[in-house]
Amino acid sequence: MKKTTTPMACSFWGYARSYLHDYLPKVRGASPRTIEAYRISLENYVHYLTSIQDIRREEISFDHFSRELLKRWVIWMQEVKNYQPRTVGLRLTSIKAFCITFRPKTLS
Repeated sequence: MKKTTTPMACSFWGYARSYLHDYLPKVRGASPRTIEAYRISLENYVHYLTSIQDIRREEISFDHFSRELLKRWVIWMQEVKNYQPRTVGLRLTSIKAFCITFRPKTLS
């Protein structure tokens, strides 16, 4: 079966991969543990989008990084997952850093 993805979805996954494999280690000089923490945060948000918001992985794009969805994700981490405030802050900071670094200017 042929995958159908939107151009923005392709951009998101390409940017995510580039961010974790190129930008963090080579440009920012992040440690492997820092990169792992950022990867876990991105995976956590993707899990939220797919399992709670019912968005297919192939459809995830930068459009799904809206302030409203991020607020719902924070509430979900606090109330459903019972994450500590420090963990919630780390996850949110990781996603913000990714968006600031790679979000296409046309979506700002």
